[in-house]
Amino acid sequence: LVFSRKMINIILFILLFFYLFLAGESIPIYRALITEVLLFIFVKRDRLFCTKMTFIIFLIYNPFIILSTSFKMTFFITFIILKMTNLKIEKNKNIIFSLLLYFSMLPLTLPINNTVNFLAPLMNLILIPIFTFILLPLSFLFFFGFKNFIIILIFNLLITLTEIILNFVDIFTITIGNIGFVFYFVYFYFLFNLFFKLDYTNLKYIIIL
Repeated sequence: LVFSRKMINIILFILLFFYLFLAGESIPIYRALITEVLLFIFVKRDRLFCTKMTFIIFLIYNPFIILSTSFKMTFFITFIILKMTNLKIEKNKNIIFSLLLYFSMLPLTLPINNTVNFLAPLMNLILIPIFTFILLPLSFLFFFGFKNFIIILIFNLLITLTEIILNFVDIFTITIGNIGFVFYFVYFYFLFNLFFKLDYTNLKYIIIL
């Protein structure tokens, strides 16, 4: 069974619309909804273009939203993920993507909590599938009133497992002091070269270094 791009966008929009009721109003949800609408309207444009348009729409509606941490994180993560889809990686793709995404986010997360956890990217490979493919579908079942002992038991067991994993990962958290402007300048310069200037065929060599 093959779905067209238009049908996929409609399905994603419906799922995101229901998720909006489950998770409550938030910038990441609205960002995803508006992007899907733009993809439906601009059929010949790609997701990167529609994400940029969504970014502009947010700023036109409320210029001060640029100060929101949630706004900066959701768009920064989205742009990084979209750029990573162009990287030609054959082996350990999920692990490398998770590491790249985590370290790309450090300039935004460090000023907030001043902590680093090198085990977190690897744990994301376990937790994200649990949330995406199990907990989120179960939440939809709860939303529509489908509840029984087995579903509730599975849901509670997975929540407990998630808490155990998070507590374990938290042991390896390292607290660091305030980082100056030079660090952020060098860090963003490296990210810019990694995603925009460097030849993707040399990525394996760059990551090893």
